[in-house]
Amino acid sequence: MLNIRTIHFLLLLTIPLAVSGCATTVRERSADSPHTLTGDVARGSPTEDLIALLGEPQSIEPFEGDPERIQIWTYHITKTDTNFVGFNSKEVPWVDPITGELKMILEPDYQPKTTIRTDTVRVYIMNDKVLSWKVDRKKRSYYND
Repeated sequence: MLNIRTIHFLLLLTIPLAVSGCATTVRERSADSPHTLTGDVARGSPTEDLIALLGEPQSIEPFEGDPERIQIWTYHITKTDTNFVGFNSKEVPWVDPITGELKMILEPDYQPKTTIRTDTVRVYIMNDKVLSWKVDRKKRSYYND
């Protein structure tokens, strides 16, 4: 028969496993790399590869420095992740199985934390090929109630 201490121990072991199963798995678009955009499109890649990966751009504008030859294709990519993180500790009652004495012990309190990341990717196109790109990233996190 399992005593209370063993049950608490097993719960503490299984909570991280259960929490890690709640994390979303979305293919990371690593636009941070200086040589590749999302790992599949590099400088010099044809625009067909870019469209196959990211779809049609939300907007296409001429580049001010050379409006006749260079276009700026803009994409807005939003990624949302929710993970459980240790937020605080709380005291919970615990009965010592040997002495029968009631004690208060600290137990982690997990809260869901949502992170929303919005990337504005501006891809510079010349002669139907990827010339370069710039990524503006905004990140916002909040704890869910």
